[in-house]
Amino acid sequence: MAGRLDGPRQAHWRLAGLRPLTQVWEMFSSVKYYMSPHRCQRNNDMALESIEPLRHKANIYYRGVRARDWFGYLGMCAVGYALGIVATPSSAFDPLLMAKSAVSCALFLAFCFSINNYADVEGDRLDPAKVKKNPIASGMLSPREALALSIAIALCGLAIAVTMANLISLGFYLVLVLLGWAYSVPPLRLKGRPVADVVSHGLMLGVLLFLFGHSAATPELFSQEAILVSASMFTSSVIFELRNHLSDIAADSISGTLTTVGWLGEESSRRLMLAVAAVHLVLLAAFLSMSTGLAVYLAPAAVTLVSALVLTRRVSPERGLDFLTVGVYIVAVVPRVVMLFIA
Repeated sequence: MAGRLDGPRQAHWRLAGLRPLTQVWEMFSSVKYYMSPHRCQRNNDMALESIEPLRHKANIYYRGVRARDWFGYLGMCAVGYALGIVATPSSAFDPLLMAKSAVSCALFLAFCFSINNYADVEGDRLDPAKVKKNPIASGMLSPREALALSIAIALCGLAIAVTMANLISLGFYLVLVLLGWAYSVPPLRLKGRPVADVVSHGLMLGVLLFLFGHSAATPELFSQEAILVSASMFTSSVIFELRNHLSDIAADSISGTLTTVGWLGEESSRRLMLAVAAVHLVLLAAFLSMSTGLAVYLAPAAVTLVSALVLTRRVSPERGLDFLTVGVYIVAVVPRVVMLFIA
C-alpha cells in the first residue's frame, strides 16, 4: 500500500517518537543530580568560597571608615535637620531629602575618618591600640587603596549633595570635604597645629555638620535658636578634640605631633576643657530656655538623672556631660518634631 512503512523504517520512527520523552528524562536526571544534598552542599561551599574574599575586603573597608567613632557626629546633622523642619512647618516633609541628607552626612564622616587613617599611618604604627583601629597601619590595607577609597567616598557624598538641589547645603558640604582633607593631610594638616586643630575640629565636626543638616531642610539659618545650637555644637566638638589629644599626649609626643594639648601642657589643657565645658552648659541652658511644651518638664528630669549618675560615680563627669548634651537635644527637639507631624 502506498505510504506504508516497512519494518526497519517503522521501528526507526517509533524510536524517534520516544526521543522527546528520553530528553525529558535526561533533563530530570541532571536536575536531580544537581539538586542532590551532596551536590547542593558542594555548590554552597563553592559560592561561599567565592564570596569570602569580598566579605573580608568589605570588613577591612568598614574598619577603615571607623563607623563606630562617628555615630555622635551623625546626630549633630540629625539635630540640624530636625530643627530645620520645625523652623519651616509650612513646607512639605520630604522623606527622600531627609534620606539624602543622612546618607551624604554619613559618607562625609566615613571620608573624614578614612583619610585621617591614611594621613596618621606612621604615627599609628607606634601605638598598638591604634594599630587595631587603622587597617593601613596593620598592613591589611595599602595606603594607595586607602586613598582611593577615601576619594571615592567623598565623590559619592558630593554626588548625592548635588542631587539635593540646594546650593546652600551643597556649599556647606564642599567646605566640609575640603576642611576634612586639610585637617588630616599635609601640607596644611591642621590637626598638627596648635589652636588650629581645635578650631577646625569644632567647625568641621560641629558647626558645619549642624548647618549642613539645617540648610537641607530650611534656608532660615540665622535664627536665634540655630545660632545657639551651632555654638553649643562647636563647644561640644572642641571638648571632644581636647579629650582625644589628652588621651594621645604620649603617642603624639613620640610621633612629634604638636597639638594644642602638647603646646599648653596637660594641666592647662584640662583647665581649658573645663572652661569650654562651662560655656557649653550655659549655651545648653539658653537653648532650653527657648523651649516650650513637654521639654519644660523633661529637661529638669534629664538634668537630675545625669547629675545623680555623676555624683554616685556611675559615670565619669566627661561621660555625664555627653549624656546631658544628648538628653537636652532630645527633650528639646524630638517632642516638637512629633507634635508637628501630629498637628
